[in-house]
Amino acid sequence: MNAIIRIGNGDYYCSAVFGIYNDEITTHNNFDMYCIVFDKDKKRLVKQPMFNPEIRPFLDKMVLIFNTDHTDWELDENGYGGVDFLPKEDALKIIEDGGMPDEILNRCLQIDSMTKLRDIQYCLNK
Repeated sequence: MNAIIRIGNGDYYCSAVFGIYNDEITTHNNFDMYCIVFDKDKKRLVKQPMFNPEIRPFLDKMVLIFNTDHTDWELDENGYGGVDFLPKEDALKIIEDGGMPDEILNRCLQIDSMTKLRDIQYCLNK
């Protein structure tokens, strides 16, 4: 899975998505969703909210998913989950500690490098 991460003022970057989660099932479900993605420099993982919570009650998307491939993901009954080698608790601990184990970094970089982006995308069908 891959996404464009909006960081404000028209700036953005692309990253593989390593997990999509919703910790709180509330009436504001969409505002509680977040992704585990690389930071802009692709050196560590970050917890990126799917929507900008400061723009409530409107949904201002911060993560624009353009590839929804869930290969090698483990999903729960609600469709939330992440890559099989990085459980949610481990990902959140890595983010909180600020470090990035070499083995996890290399596996994440390998997944991220699988997507080749071009300046022009051609439509091949309707």
